[in-house]
Amino acid sequence: MRPSDILDKRDLLLQLAEEAAELSQAAAKFARELYGNNPTCRTEEELTRALEEELADVLVVVAELPFRPDWDVVRAKQKRWIERITARNKSEG
Repeated sequence: MRPSDILDKRDLLLQLAEEAAELSQAAAKFARELYGNNPTCRTEEELTRALEEELADVLVVVAELPFRPDWDVVRAKQKRWIERITARNKSEG
């Protein structure tokens, strides 16, 4: 039995939204620690574990949904991102 055998698409999407928000918070907390201006009371190891756990939660829900990425779109987005980073670094350098 799988969660998608029990929960409908709406419930799975709500679960994904919740897990994605928790992943976002874990990433932000880790970034705060890395910047050092507003550190947390957790070690980098603890923050890594928390981020990895939240990422796993997101992936578990994604696996239950009927949606899959279009890898051509993923590659195009990655290419555009690299182009923006490269262009910005050139203009600042």
